[in-house]
Order: sequence, then C-alpha cells, then structure tokens
Amino acid sequence: MDKIWLKSYPAGVPEDIDPSRLRSIKELLERTCAAHADRVAYIQMGKSITYRELDELSRCFAAWLS
Repeated sequence: MDKIWLKSYPAGVPEDIDPSRLRSIKELLERTCAAHADRVAYIQMGKSITYRELDELSRCFAAWLS
C-alpha cells in the first residue's frame, strides 16, 4: 500500500511510532501537549488553538464528563 500522506510529513517526523513506549493514548496526548505547548494544534474556520489550549480544554471536558 502506498502511504501517500507521508510526503506531507514535516522533516523529522517518523513514519511509525513504537506503541510499546507509551502506556495509553492519554500519555501520548500529555507528552505531545507538553512538548509542543506553544505550537498550533488545530485550525478550523480561521480559529486556531495551541497544544496548551487543547490540553486545558480536553482536561475541562474530561472533568465535566466525570
């Protein structure tokens, strides 16, 4: 299978991750948000949020669910 999306990856982004290095999706998100806190995580309809904002919003949502 051709992985055509790989040509869109920025330099330094690996094709695969080692899932045994992480215990959960939660850990993956926490590490990513901490490592890239000031970078843009999401853009939709002209509005963007940083990984720091994503982390805060997702924690608020999780608290609301519990």
